[in-house]
Amino acid sequence: MNNNKIIPYFLCTRLLLIVFILQFVVSLFIKKYGYVFNNLPVDYVYILLTQIVAVAIPCFLLCIGKGAGVKRTFRIKSIKRDAGLRCVVLGLCLQPVALLLNVPLQQLAPNSGAIVEPPSSGTDIMLMTLIICIVPALFEELLVRGMVLTSVRKKGYLYSMIVTSLLFALMHGDIYSVAGFWALQLLLRF
Repeated sequence: MNNNKIIPYFLCTRLLLIVFILQFVVSLFIKKYGYVFNNLPVDYVYILLTQIVAVAIPCFLLCIGKGAGVKRTFRIKSIKRDAGLRCVVLGLCLQPVALLLNVPLQQLAPNSGAIVEPPSSGTDIMLMTLIICIVPALFEELLVRGMVLTSVRKKGYLYSMIVTSLLFALMHGDIYSVAGFWALQLLLRF
């Protein structure tokens, strides 16, 4: 494996297409066979399956198949504690801005957006945090900021920032929330 090799842009675009298709397939699977997971909330199962089957596995298979260096392709670097804390605080502070930007589009489809049952215990809060916050953040960041941004950065900073932010927003599958996700990502990239 060549640690300096990265995945080319044209392969990343195909990978994103595969991710979008697999997200759709996972949602069809959950609608048809969701009853199998009767002890877990369907939202949790959907998020976990989407992140693992549609995002993580295709990314790692492409990286391994092309012999690209995982650390360089996914831009894995150690993060300083203060930088990590700033990211968390910024994400939490900008989330209401993203939600506000979604309001006009959501007026077009008032029942859009997922409703997740509120947690009823400490265990539920930890499970919800892991499944809804940490797992998607990890896998989506590896895909978008890792693979895609690495492959598109040669086209310029502004272009790569706009494109990767838009792709991240579209990955969430809710057209009525694209504005908020896109704005949030643009703000976090500055």
